[in-house]
Amino acid sequence: MDSPERSRFDAFNHAGADFPQIDPAPHNRPRPSRGLVTALVVCMSVALVLLLFLWAR
Repeated sequence: MDSPERSRFDAFNHAGADFPQIDPAPHNRPRPSRGLVTALVVCMSVALVLLLFLWAR
């Protein structure tokens, strides 16, 4: 029994050229490493706090 999500994915996968292909295989995309994401979040948080601190002075 297929879920509606799966059938929509198959519709994207087997569609012709006239059908817009948004992202036919999202699970094939390489995911960024966990450390990279964590570092990015930390950097953004520090930048935001610094910005707020400087703006409040």
